[in-house]
Amino acid sequence: MERWYDPDPAGIHSRAAPFNYSHFVSDKNDELLAAGVSTVAFDSEHRKKIFHEWQGNMVEEVPIAPTVYRYNLMGVNKRVVNYPLDSSSENYLPWVLGVSE
Repeated sequence: MERWYDPDPAGIHSRAAPFNYSHFVSDKNDELLAAGVSTVAFDSEHRKKIFHEWQGNMVEEVPIAPTVYRYNLMGVNKRVVNYPLDSSSENYLPWVLGVSE
């Protein structure tokens, strides 16, 4: 089954969005968000172009600047085997882990 994700950022970046915590508003932002969900945007290539332009506008305006980057560090004894560094690995299951001698 193919899954589809709607990339429309209006839910958190539009003028009326309840989760627009930065309170960023601009006419250009409104224009691009409206264009991204217009009837012309049924053409996926056109919609892609609009959202790329919207992303460029966000880079120019910088309404949100990340202030925290979380880093998770975990120590593992060198005798532990099959311990993955990637959580998408099939070895991420705890019963696959083992200890060498």
